[in-house]
Amino acid sequence: MNRQLKQDIDLLFDGSADETRAAAKRLGLEAGGAAQQADFSHIEKQIWQKYGEGSRQKGESAFVAKLLAGPWRAPAIAAAATALIAAGAVWFLGLAEQPLNRVAFDHAHPALTNYTFQQKLQLGLRHGEGLELQSQGQNFRLKSRAIWGRFEFEKKSGNSLVIETPRGTFSVTGTRFILKANAQQALLQVEEGSVRVEEGGRVMAVTANQQYFDDGRGGAVSEIRPDERAIFAAFVNATFDNAQLLKGAANRQPNPLRVVTVAVELFDGNHVSGELLSESAEALVIKPKNFQAITVKKTEIKSSTRK
Repeated sequence: MNRQLKQDIDLLFDGSADETRAAAKRLGLEAGGAAQQADFSHIEKQIWQKYGEGSRQKGESAFVAKLLAGPWRAPAIAAAATALIAAGAVWFLGLAEQPLNRVAFDHAHPALTNYTFQQKLQLGLRHGEGLELQSQGQNFRLKSRAIWGRFEFEKKSGNSLVIETPRGTFSVTGTRFILKANAQQALLQVEEGSVRVEEGGRVMAVTANQQYFDDGRGGAVSEIRPDERAIFAAFVNATFDNAQLLKGAANRQPNPLRVVTVAVELFDGNHVSGELLSESAEALVIKPKNFQAITVKKTEIKSSTRK
C-alpha cells in the first residue's frame, strides 16, 4: 500500500485537528468534493467482498463493521476504500495483515524485569497479576488484576495503549509513566506526556510531573514535588529490588487523607473556592461546599491560591 495513503487514513481518525484537515484535503474529502458524493453502499459491498471474508476468519469483522457503520465517517471511508481498491491493495486499513495477538502471564519476581513488545511498547515490570496483553498492529490493550510497572510507549500517529485495572482505565498515545494499581488503590506518576484516566464516570488528564492517586474514595491529581521525582530513576535501577524501592524516600506515596483547597478569581470578577478534585493542563475541577463540582478553565483564571 502507498505509505502516504495509509498515513492519511490514520490521521483522519487519530490525528490532531490540523492533521485531520490536511489529510482530508489530500484525500479529496473537502466539502462538496467528489468523494462526498461517493456511492457508499456500492463501495461497502466491494470492501466486504475483497477484505471481509479474510477479516471474519481472523475475528476482525466486528471492527470492520464498526468502521463501516459510523455515518459521520462514511465519506472518508468511502474515499479511502475507493483509493485502496483502485490501487489493488490486498487489505483494508491493514486489518487483514494485523492479526490479534494475545499473551497472558503473571510476574512474581521481586525485582525489575524489562519487556519489549513489537518494538513499540517497553515495559519495566516489578509486579503483575492476571496480566493479559492484546495487540493488533499499533494498538495495545493490557488487562491486569494488579500491576506495578514503568511504561514507555512510542508517540506516533495511530498508536494506542489502554491499561485496564480494578481502579480505573488509563489510556495513552505516547508517554513515559509509572503505574501501581490493584483492587484497593492506584498510583499513576507521569514522567513525560499525558495519560487519560477514566474512573467512576470521571475523565481526567494527568500530565508530566503530575500524579493521580485513588484509594477507593475518589481519585485526585496533584503535582509531583521535585524531591519526589527521583522515583523515575530509582524505578529503572535494577540494583534496587522491590522491597528497597518501597522503603526508599523516593517512593513516598501521596497522603490519601490530604485535602487540597483552592480559591480562584476569574477575569470576569467571579470567585470560586472549594476542594480541588482534579487538575489537568487545561482546567481545574473544584467542588464548592454544598454545591456540585465546577470545571474552571485555566485561561479564565486571573489568580489562585491553594492550601
